Amino acid sequence: MCYDKRNNFSIHSIVINQEVFMIHHKQHGKKRTLVLLLAGSVLFTNIPVSANAVSDIELSADESASDETANTGNTATNDAVDISIDSIDENTASSTVDDSSELQSAAPDDSTSSDDFSSDDDEAVFSSGSESPNSENIDYILGRPMTDEERQAQLAPLQNLDAFAPEPEVDSNIGIASYALYPGTYNANEERFVTEVKNQRNTSLCWAFSLASNLETSLLTREQKYYDLSEEQLAYFWANRVNDPLGNTPNDKITRTQSDYHGTGNGRVASFFLSTWSGMTTEEKVPFQSSAVTWPDSLAYDTSAYMEDAIFSQYTVDRTKQLLMEYNSVSAMIYMLDNYYYPDTASYSCPQSGLVNHAVTIVGWDDTYSKENFPSASGVNNDGAWIVKNSYGKNWGKNGYFYLSYEDKSITNLVSNTAMTTPAYPNNYFYDGAAAGTFTFPGTTINNGYYVSNIFKATAGNGKDEELGEIVTAVPQDNTDFQIQVYTDLKNTSDPTSGTPAYAESVDYTQPLAGIHTIHLNTPVKIPQGTFYSVVIRIPDGSNKFYVEKTTTSTSWFTATAGIDPDQSFFSTSGKKWYDAGNHQYNCCFSVKAHTKTLDSSTVVTPSVEPTPDAKPTVNPEVQPSVSPDSPSEVTPIITPKAVPTSTPTPAPPSSARVNTSFRVGNLKYRVTANQVVTCYGTTNSRVTKISIPSTVRYNGVTYRVTSIWANAFKKKSRLTTVSIGHNVSVIGKNAFYKCKKLKKVTIGTGLTQINPGAFRGVKKGCTITIKSLKLKKISSRIDQSVSRMTVRVPKRKYTAYKKLLRKKSKTVIIKKY
Repeated sequence: MCYDKRNNFSIHSIVINQEVFMIHHKQHGKKRTLVLLLAGSVLFTNIPVSANAVSDIELSADESASDETANTGNTATNDAVDISIDSIDENTASSTVDDSSELQSAAPDDSTSSDDFSSDDDEAVFSSGSESPNSENIDYILGRPMTDEERQAQLAPLQNLDAFAPEPEVDSNIGIASYALYPGTYNANEERFVTEVKNQRNTSLCWAFSLASNLETSLLTREQKYYDLSEEQLAYFWANRVNDPLGNTPNDKITRTQSDYHGTGNGRVASFFLSTWSGMTTEEKVPFQSSAVTWPDSLAYDTSAYMEDAIFSQYTVDRTKQLLMEYNSVSAMIYMLDNYYYPDTASYSCPQSGLVNHAVTIVGWDDTYSKENFPSASGVNNDGAWIVKNSYGKNWGKNGYFYLSYEDKSITNLVSNTAMTTPAYPNNYFYDGAAAGTFTFPGTTINNGYYVSNIFKATAGNGKDEELGEIVTAVPQDNTDFQIQVYTDLKNTSDPTSGTPAYAESVDYTQPLAGIHTIHLNTPVKIPQGTFYSVVIRIPDGSNKFYVEKTTTSTSWFTATAGIDPDQSFFSTSGKKWYDAGNHQYNCCFSVKAHTKTLDSSTVVTPSVEPTPDAKPTVNPEVQPSVSPDSPSEVTPIITPKAVPTSTPTPAPPSSARVNTSFRVGNLKYRVTANQVVTCYGTTNSRVTKISIPSTVRYNGVTYRVTSIWANAFKKKSRLTTVSIGHNVSVIGKNAFYKCKKLKKVTIGTGLTQINPGAFRGVKKGCTITIKSLKLKKISSRIDQSVSRMTVRVPKRKYTAYKKLLRKKSKTVIIKKY
């Protein structure tokens, strides 16, 4: 029996009072599904939840104790503080997701299925879609159209998924990978970086299966170890959390409001939980259960895979490919409806955005996968699809996988993770046990930046000293600059700077991507037993935000209770006067963690002053800005007096730093992108007038090739006049010199191959750009956009070719040969 994929369903939307009602009336015929829209008798189903209303934590210069929320365009320059919260609208209810109520019958027992983790030629391994000899270019997964019974078995898991709103998007620099050159196809499964497909059966734990797959892939790629991690443990202890081993979060709690622990979730919320190192353990220790059971508390922190980083991102094709090349696995939320899934080709694309109901794991892509494989209702216009691992068992889709069009409009909340089995610093100090990524600080831009800090008492050593070697941060935007200082032996537990600074100068660091990030300190800090220490982080860009934990009364699928005490978490706008974030007016704490290890030594110290709950900072004191507003580049943390480091730096071995490690040479900032390869992503001097980007830089005894200039690297450097770019730089990123209004001379070396959109947009009138490279292949946009009388000088032997290349985008640029 032939299946008409183009008429299997119809779907219409009616907007009534800002609520979208999905008319989804189905009547199955013998050969096809006929959609009947009858006036006066309409069946309304799948009522989606409205988008979350968001209002950030706000700081304003108002010296009164007002509770009003400031406009996001306002700025604050002093320590007078007024706070509101960035959260999900408490009046917005969200449907509970029944992720796969018919999965058990739809997907037979996996024991009879072949292992699709292998890539042997004689197995039906999911791989890049190949062109079918069929005249319609349809790639049937069975080599033929399916029967009606086969189709219904495949569609059954998709017919009872209720929609809910995704988490608010992070602020991704989506031009981050715009200059990368990727292969036409890539499949991490064929590289043996992906574990076998599992079956969530009658639960809604797609989110746990997707995140577990991320961590399993990380262990395979980084440690060459195969693990089957326990989704059951993650789901159970997220909903039934236990106080951490150091006893710092006894009252933090997460409660499900509409289901048992097998209910819905998402990768971002789960990543915050995994940063506490409650899980993940192995499937053998906590095996999957189809129905709810009770697990002993002793299993809460029985951990085999420790999450290190969680990368959060918006969706674009380039960004997703970049994450796959780096991490080989990307968890994503999608809106999966049976009318947009074609079982015969295991292909899916949703034409609508704003809602989600399922979590999946993207493990590869195929640029050539034909658009003809998707249902017509999906409206796919171009070839190209993601290779996606599902959690419906190996008998669903193509050995448990399916194709997801690049054009799917519902893809959101991307998450990649890294994990390790043996942490170098196993003592995890934190207060944000109930953080879920729903609150951020601040909402208004704060001129000259702001400071955040957590104070901890060293107790993990049980009488022995500890060494602080890692700090964990969490931010909702890419490219966040930090200036980090550690204070030991605090004298006042209400003042994070009342101790001895560990470093003569604060440590500069940039978190490259939004999410949860572990910073490895080049010089660890010794912490004497029983003393108080603080991690102080200055965020120079006051428009950047930081994740915080806070109690929520959301009536959606969970509530979070933050058990916050005084003298734990603090903030400041000057670095001089500090405010307790646990104060009833704010009632939050920052997602800052400290990782230590226990040493063999013990230091006899005079007991530090114990916390004094009555000692509260004055609310809304009158203070002055620590620096003048017209010189933001001069802002430095107020961490004087400078002191000699308390621990002696150990020279790093002569090997390349980890990917995403950031460092500074002179006033230029660099980030490691590959082995002994870096990108230049900016400068520490906003008043810089001349920049010379070298071919190579040296850091910790290792020489790195500088091969690119990052997107937005020197954007709006209004005093910049002259730029020289080294011979190893092959790519100039998007908006790299955007609005450098005084930039009049640019000299580019011999390695240039690509100039991305807006790279020189808005530079000085009459700017001259000299290109020495003979390899230039791509100019993505008009090079003289918003610039008059720009001259581009090119080598004589490439004049004809480069003139043609430049003229494709611009008819006004002046081209000269030399």
